[in-house]
Amino acid sequence: MLRNILHILGNRFVVRLANLALAIALARVLGPADQGVVNFLIMLSGLLFTFAILGFDAGAIYFPRRESMPSAEYQRRVFPILLASCILVCVGLLFCGAAGVPGIAQYGLPLLGMVGGLVACDAYVNVIKQQCLVRDDVSAFNRVERIQAFGMLLLVGIALILEPTPGGVLFAVLLSRLFLVAYATRQAEVRLMAFRLAGTRRILEYTLKPWLGNLFSLMNLRLDSLMISWFIGLSLGVEAADLGLYTICVLAVSRVQDLQAAILTALFPAVAGLEQKEGARLSARTYRLSGPVFLLLALALVVFGYPTLWIFGPEYTAAYPVLCVLAIGSVAVRANMGSLAVYLSSIGQPGIPTLVNLFGVLSNLFLNYLWIPRYGILGAALATACSAALVKGILLVCYLHVTRLSWWHDLRIQGDDLRDLLARFRRWRSKETVA
Repeated sequence: MLRNILHILGNRFVVRLANLALAIALARVLGPADQGVVNFLIMLSGLLFTFAILGFDAGAIYFPRRESMPSAEYQRRVFPILLASCILVCVGLLFCGAAGVPGIAQYGLPLLGMVGGLVACDAYVNVIKQQCLVRDDVSAFNRVERIQAFGMLLLVGIALILEPTPGGVLFAVLLSRLFLVAYATRQAEVRLMAFRLAGTRRILEYTLKPWLGNLFSLMNLRLDSLMISWFIGLSLGVEAADLGLYTICVLAVSRVQDLQAAILTALFPAVAGLEQKEGARLSARTYRLSGPVFLLLALALVVFGYPTLWIFGPEYTAAYPVLCVLAIGSVAVRANMGSLAVYLSSIGQPGIPTLVNLFGVLSNLFLNYLWIPRYGILGAALATACSAALVKGILLVCYLHVTRLSWWHDLRIQGDDLRDLLARFRRWRSKETVA
């Protein structure tokens, strides 16, 4: 599993460099207000993607690994429902825009329509991409991510030269996704018309539970941006430029969270293929090893955050306190709890992280509503950090209760863990050098 984590993380480092270059270009060419619109709408597409996917990405690993269902059979059963789900999400988004819902309507129907297209493309590609991990084909998984990143970099770069507006940029992003859909369809040899609805109820009975958990977890991380946009629509407390400043901080923090994504991407299929006690030991070890790493990354964000924000433009340095709060809450406190939720989902109990994350969403919503009008975007960051601490504490208690493990013996970092991890990393590097 460690080798897969390192391969995925290494690939994502290259991908994120491309995305960082793109983000700097967007920030400097468009300015805080228009850049905020672009990043918010892309973030919104990611949130709506989680609505539309219905947990089929998790099921793409669970059913082939745990229940030996062929991947082609899984595709035939879920794609019709996935298509219907994407259509409903897109129609709902356009309805909110036409009905004048604050936080959504101010962006206009053309931009919202392109957001809907991104949702459909991402949902389709993500199911196919996850199936690469079932085959332990990490190189194919990484290749899809590289094509997506560099395709977007090329087309958005052209848009910034020819049409430097939110509409032009978002259209370029959508074109890059359509190309990715064509590539993934051809490489995976998907039979688009070979649909089969029989047996989908059993799939939904599993996938809807981790879907809700992932949805609530993502809402904990994105609710602050939604609330800022909502208050902008109501002309209360924040302005369009504030959204731009905040989304840059979220972007910087999310780049550090790529390590978490790499760990969980490799951990889920590994845990799903193990007996429960072995899976519990693996998830506990992942938790305790990743904790100090995320703490160091959070400190790095605090130390280097100010010059990093300056790279995007001198005006973005005003958001440095926001970046520090998000680094502590979203990276140091929250990031390593994902391994606990993954284990609970892998043993058929995804309802536990779902309920815990629902509590986090409700507390986050309340704190955002309370603090954004008073403290602006700093209030949004504080709300996210406080809800992250609450969610992690509750999830730890639930995990220890289910697994019967001990925090002191099983979740506390130990010297042998660090020495073993370093030795594994050195062996992997030596093999790569020889190859």
